[in-house]
Amino acid sequence: MELILKTPVVVPAAEAWRLLGEAFGDVAEWTSFLKASSLDGPLREGVLRTCAPQKGFGPFSPGQVIERLVLFRPETMMFEYEVVTGLPGIVKSARNRWTIQAVAADRCLIRSHAVIEFGGFARLFTPLLKVMMLRDLRKVHREMCFRLTEGRPHPLACPA
Repeated sequence: MELILKTPVVVPAAEAWRLLGEAFGDVAEWTSFLKASSLDGPLREGVLRTCAPQKGFGPFSPGQVIERLVLFRPETMMFEYEVVTGLPGIVKSARNRWTIQAVAADRCLIRSHAVIEFGGFARLFTPLLKVMMLRDLRKVHREMCFRLTEGRPHPLACPA
């Protein structure tokens, strides 16, 4: 299953790259899905990011997730990560590639392309799972856009 979102944002591409690429380990600072996130070392390919969710994603309950940065290209503003632990049993694998493209000096297009492989009976429910996960991925993009354009986390991402 593929989930592709494209979000136009009125900020320079370099600013979006700073938030998404250079601050890869700090994703919990701007999304309401996570209460904490951290890297196990310097930002480079192979580094692990641990995410502590505060709510589930799609139909899945929250649980610690560890992701590996498998591609990191500052020169083209692209990165990709894969989940290495914490996937629900019905998910065989999950990867997400983010790219940032300048469309003008003051605006960019942010694209995420997630590929999720389900196993067993879950394949029968792929259309429903896709709808649920796309809903939450759109929310992540809205919170990201808010953070970039307003300069602060979305109110939902702020601790109570």
